Amino acid sequence: MRLIAEPCNKVSGEVLCPGGGLKEFIRLSQSSPEMWGDIFQSNAHLNKHIDELVEKLIELKELSSSKDGFALKEYLNQFKQ
Repeated sequence: MRLIAEPCNKVSGEVLCPGGGLKEFIRLSQSSPEMWGDIFQSNAHLNKHIDELVEKLIELKELSSSKDGFALKEYLNQFKQ
């Protein structure tokens, strides 16, 4: 993984700077699919929370793509409480 070894890379015109956890994340993602299958099935009760997180990420993506900085700040302020 070239991105892990270098602090920042320019790929397709974008500068990518992985965080310190990327190397660990990739190591974990290369673990046994059987193990991950068991983990996900054992935690299926958390799927509703995953759905909520996905919805929030979609909202954040849409707001960050818009030109409405005020709406984005208001959205982010709700998480301070």
